[in-house]
Amino acid sequence: MYQCPNCGSIFESGVPICPECGTALDNKQDGSVSFYNDDYLMVYSCFDLYEAEMLKTNLESGGILCEIVNKKDSSYPGLGNNADIHLFVRVEDGEAAFEYLADYERKKHEPPGEED
Repeated sequence: MYQCPNCGSIFESGVPICPECGTALDNKQDGSVSFYNDDYLMVYSCFDLYEAEMLKTNLESGGILCEIVNKKDSSYPGLGNNADIHLFVRVEDGEAAFEYLADYERKKHEPPGEED
C-alpha cells in the first residue's frame, strides 16, 4: 500500500499517478498482489455501482477503454457500505480520464444552477 504525499489517499503500490488528485508519484512495485499492472491504472473509486457504470459509459463514449472492479460482497449486503468500486483505464488514457473525472468531481460538488 502507498499513501499520496499530496492528498493522503491510500492505494496499491506501483501506481504512477495518484488516483485521487493526479499527482505524479515515485511509487515502485513492492511485489504485493495488486489490481494494478503495467497496462491499467486506477483512476476513480466510489461506493455505488450505478455511479461507476455511468462513468464507465461516459469514458467509453469518449474512446477510453474502462474496466470496473467491484470489491463489494453481495453475499452480506447488511454489513454496510464500506467496500470500494474501482475504475481502471489504460495507462496511455490516464491523462484524458483524469481530466474528465476532475471536471465530473467539480460539477458534482457545485450547487445547482451554477454551471459554466
